[in-house]
Amino acid sequence: MSRAPPRYIKLQDFPAHNGNVTCVKIGTKSSGVLVTGGEDKKVNLWTIGAQTKALSLQGHQTSVESVTFDHNEELVAAGAASGSIKIFDLDQAKVTRAMSGHRSNVLCLELSQYGLVSGSMDTNVKVWDLRGRDVLATFKGHGSAVRHVKFSPDGKWVASASDTGQVKLWDLVAGKLLMDLPGHTHAVTGLHFHPVEYLLGACSADKTVKLWELETFGLVDSTPPEATGIRAMAFHPDGQHMFTALQDSLKVWSREPALQHDSVELPWFKVSDVSVLAEKNKLVGCSFAQNFVGLWVVDLKDVRPFGEPPAGAGVGRSLDAASGAQLARGDSGRSSGGSGSASHQRASHPALGGAAAAARPAVLSAGA
Repeated sequence: MSRAPPRYIKLQDFPAHNGNVTCVKIGTKSSGVLVTGGEDKKVNLWTIGAQTKALSLQGHQTSVESVTFDHNEELVAAGAASGSIKIFDLDQAKVTRAMSGHRSNVLCLELSQYGLVSGSMDTNVKVWDLRGRDVLATFKGHGSAVRHVKFSPDGKWVASASDTGQVKLWDLVAGKLLMDLPGHTHAVTGLHFHPVEYLLGACSADKTVKLWELETFGLVDSTPPEATGIRAMAFHPDGQHMFTALQDSLKVWSREPALQHDSVELPWFKVSDVSVLAEKNKLVGCSFAQNFVGLWVVDLKDVRPFGEPPAGAGVGRSLDAASGAQLARGDSGRSSGGSGSASHQRASHPALGGAAAAARPAVLSAGA
């Protein structure tokens, strides 16, 4: 009996840094651009599908531990092992602001219209004024390293999550802890406010996703425990569905109650970030190991409930070794490698003054 065709494409697998890659982030506005940080102290920007990096940004004196885009993908913030944070303007390709205040590794960042929020191995959460270099607030209360931070959609709260599973909400107006959200028992690996409802979701190494309602602060939903920890999560922009990324699969859920619609076999192992490109009906995922970064694409028209799997695909069927090797070799026609050489070579990303669609491979285009 023949194997079912894989429901993913391994788009790229390429060396991104001269040392180990430490962090990656997909731009959520376009899902067509990626930023990486590494032990080589560099911040590298990539157009997804291109064979060379768009920019290589320097300024940190220690390993880069966290990276993020602003909403418009015009700025990148990067946190370092030294505790320093730098903001790079992508159009000018240089540091425009530098902040210091954390006593240890800056492990997470979010850059938004409300400012910059950071979390650190020093257990503190800091909110920064982007108009200057001042710390607007420092929140203390976590008992271990802070791995994830998020502004609420209205900018009035900050959520943070730690290595021990603590999830906390902070009131930016009052300048104090608003609520502890218990539920997770191991490190939180992803943290997101719901795009439509008044909910906060977090995934964890404890193998579950928890959802809290933010009027009562009660735990309202939890996915059943998986066989392995959940490495990343994302809400679909329609607010109706949620994606969870495990080391060997992607799962699709709806809530009230938590219902799994599909499971897509994906050998992305150390997946670190996933992003939904709703207008193209695709999901993009990014993994990294040592100095290599892998990029993966799932066409949601082949995934329930957005569409139907191809004939014979089924749910939960393993990808055979030959098919995996074919994709790794690039026989699909969409895999590309190489890190490029020019530090400030510009890609056709719109924030860098070009047309992203021209350089983006067909797999990320409508109807591909």
